[in-house]
Amino acid sequence: MRIRHPLSAGDRSPSVDRSLGMLMSLSAVVLVVAEFTRATSQLGSFSLWWNGLGAAMVVLVLTNAVVGGRAPEAVLQITWAAVVVLVIVLETTVFLAYRGPDPDALFPWVWRFESVAVCYLVLLAAPPVAVIFPLVAAFLPALSGIVFLGRVPDLIAAQTPLHLGNVVFAVLFLAMRSRLLALSRAENAARAEEARRALLDARARREEQLARVVHDELLSVFSVALHLTGPTPDVVRTEAGRTLRRLRGTLVAPDDGTMITGRDAQSRVSAKLREILPEVTLTGDGDASWVPTRATETVCAAVAEAARNVARHAPGCTVEASVRAVEGALSVSLTDTGPGFVLERIPLERLGVRSSVIGRMRDLPGGDARIDSSPAGTTVVVEWHP
Repeated sequence: MRIRHPLSAGDRSPSVDRSLGMLMSLSAVVLVVAEFTRATSQLGSFSLWWNGLGAAMVVLVLTNAVVGGRAPEAVLQITWAAVVVLVIVLETTVFLAYRGPDPDALFPWVWRFESVAVCYLVLLAAPPVAVIFPLVAAFLPALSGIVFLGRVPDLIAAQTPLHLGNVVFAVLFLAMRSRLLALSRAENAARAEEARRALLDARARREEQLARVVHDELLSVFSVALHLTGPTPDVVRTEAGRTLRRLRGTLVAPDDGTMITGRDAQSRVSAKLREILPEVTLTGDGDASWVPTRATETVCAAVAEAARNVARHAPGCTVEASVRAVEGALSVSLTDTGPGFVLERIPLERLGVRSSVIGRMRDLPGGDARIDSSPAGTTVVVEWHP
């Protein structure tokens, strides 16, 4: 039997149906245990083919209970549908297969499993079908009596109204499934929104990194080049080549896990300061402890922008710097005697201090940057701690 489910693929949830199917199958196992004595006592009263169909139905129910948590959903749907079909066939043919002496006293054991078929159909059919089915299935043994005996046996007639109550199982599982599907859709929507936000955040970070490269390096090279009248100095060529490589490659230093010694980290940062501010009074200290390459490069970039700001806005002033890379940490202090500034008054579109120094360091786990500025001068402190 192939039953078309009314819900779209987006409304279906294998995890929900699998969980409900397991619950139904485990409940059916309880029925198997409860009806075992009745079923074995009735074996001699039915034809062999009917007993075989009943045994197949029980095996399918037990199989669902055992492997329902890991079997493919398509396989589960086939076994659920097979149980429904077998229950219908067994109930419809009960008096065709009956060979006992008293049909009026017969309560066929398979009738108990009608509730299992009702529950499985909730996972397979449209809600109206799932609700109508128990109202029809309750009359199948009576129909079998009419067709094969010419009348409705007494016990079947008395028990049929009680089996109409199986509709309650259909309604309860439909309500449960609807609620679980709504929760599943809400969870999926939340995960999708979280992924979308992560993508937007990644784009924003990449755009910010691009803006920093353009501001810190590209514009600096252009500014120098615009003021040149003769041959381009080698230092400008080198800086331009490095900037182009940054633009072609990744804009964020890859966290490849490489490390350098504190002495090497102190040397790199000091060299960058000397390159931008040749007259800086520089002190430094570095030891043999290990510092991540990414942290060193990020500190270098932030310090370089702070040094460029000094060169642009306070040329000729006294500049002192201290670079320490000891015990696995890296800190740089850059002080100038320029006129100072008020960070809050800098327009938002100006990226230098706000983004290229403070933002860059705070984007780095363990990084930070502080600026203390007054009319007497400015001190920029850039730090990274493991």
